[in-house]
Amino acid sequence: MSWARVEAQQRLIEAIAANDESYGFGLMRELKLSAWHLYPLLEELEAEGIIESYQEPQPADRPARTLYRLSRN
Repeated sequence: MSWARVEAQQRLIEAIAANDESYGFGLMRELKLSAWHLYPLLEELEAEGIIESYQEPQPADRPARTLYRLSRN
């Protein structure tokens, strides 16, 4: 794994930890990452058990978001 990828993972973990819950688009804005870079990182961190994802309850005015948080394990 490249150093840049490790650094991006670390920044992502820190951003999720700072906010308790985060959603994809918010993370893209905060970290200035494209979806092409962000979502594979999220999938890797979830597969490693570092973060977990869940769907928020369906709001009336928009589609439900997938939220990410540090794993509770």
